[in-house]
Amino acid sequence: MVGFSAKEAIYKCMHPFGNHGLGFGDVELEILSARNTIAVHPGPKLAGRVSGSAIFECGFGVANGYIQTAAVLRG
Repeated sequence: MVGFSAKEAIYKCMHPFGNHGLGFGDVELEILSARNTIAVHPGPKLAGRVSGSAIFECGFGVANGYIQTAAVLRG
């Protein structure tokens, strides 16, 4: 569930750039549970829509049965 929530946060982060045809397969995630962070590996479709120096920062928290995620695009 953390992965689904993180992908939703990434897509919402990308909304100002247009979400034209972006699918769940366009992002690969590596969940780093020990640090509550998520490494984001954009596929070619997503990588082509942001600058080469841009990186996603993504984190998550789980409490009381709820998952919270946040995604930030820097650069």
